[in-house]
Amino acid sequence: MKKNSFIFFILTLFILLSSANAFASSATSIFVENTSVAVNEEILVPIKINNNTGICGATLSVSYDNSLVLKSISVGEALGSLIMTKPGNLASNPFNLVFDGIEEDSTNGVIAYLCFNVMSESGTYDISVTYEAGDIVNGNLEALEVETLGGQVTVGTSPGGGTGDEGGDNEDVEKHDNPIITIGNVTANPVESIDVPVYMAGNTGICGTTLKIAYDEALTLTGITKGDALSGLIMTKPGNLSANPFNLVFDGIEEDVTNGLFFTLTFTAPQGNGIYDITATYEEGDIVNGDLMPIDVFLKKGSITVGSKIIEVIIGDKIVGLPSITETSGDIYVAFYNDSEMMTSVKVFDLNNPKITVAEDATATYAKVFCWTDVLAPLCESQKITLK
Repeated sequence: MKKNSFIFFILTLFILLSSANAFASSATSIFVENTSVAVNEEILVPIKINNNTGICGATLSVSYDNSLVLKSISVGEALGSLIMTKPGNLASNPFNLVFDGIEEDSTNGVIAYLCFNVMSESGTYDISVTYEAGDIVNGNLEALEVETLGGQVTVGTSPGGGTGDEGGDNEDVEKHDNPIITIGNVTANPVESIDVPVYMAGNTGICGTTLKIAYDEALTLTGITKGDALSGLIMTKPGNLSANPFNLVFDGIEEDVTNGLFFTLTFTAPQGNGIYDITATYEEGDIVNGDLMPIDVFLKKGSITVGSKIIEVIIGDKIVGLPSITETSGDIYVAFYNDSEMMTSVKVFDLNNPKITVAEDATATYAKVFCWTDVLAPLCESQKITLK
């Protein structure tokens, strides 16, 4: 029975391949990144675009749990040639984000950062992004089909899902009431140019800061770009980008309380696979408020993971991760099976989606998740999820 079931699965995939695979390999996805935060703290939630085939205009509807309080919206690095129009009233829920331009933009990455204040108790709170048919168009003003995926803010754990062990204070981030500067964790292919965002959250007012940035010697720094946070301060880059560590200085006349994307570090990834750390530190007195009084800031290190990535597949309340995938071309197949081990349905998703949410098949008792190349060669071991 197992052999027949698998043969049926293969035949079904070949039937779907010409249509489903063509869609999956070229489908653009817009998704909300999962984040974590402590109670009564601010958190930056990125909205990202992946596998962008070219967008000239888009209207996105964003809604969020009422336990979250939207404080600000800032522009990301992706869709940089389009103009983003924010809602006039931040209390609106849902609200629209509008992107408009003259020529289509095919950049990937973060399109917007949502800064929330979490006022509720520990728990998980949803954020969704949707659009109406015809609201996303390419350079020819033709309507595009885009896969949209919501995300969650998990309250009660450290921001960014990592461990905070760097900065002017080593205390647990959940007990930290001061500004938080977070270096992003990103994945890259060998010898690929990759942007590492650095976020500012919980900003109580900064008039000047000097950060010492250090990174793994295997990385090559090629650029530094200022973001929207601390927009009233002037950023002074190091004179020599090959210096490691280097100082990054922000200085102004009045204190600035803006949050969001602080700055972006652009690196060339090394040839070898591995995890390469990026850290920020400062000396006491290097970060001051408008009265030139030293303030304490919590710094969270980041990293570039080269040669592997983890894709999260969510089916109902079940989650499975597909680790150690180095390829950038291929598809994720989620196949559902009944008690007789016969496949009842199959769904196809693009390999480059970091998080895939799949509607559960009510007739199925278990599901299998496959990661295959375009010619159906496995990229990793399949994963089985028991549903009933």
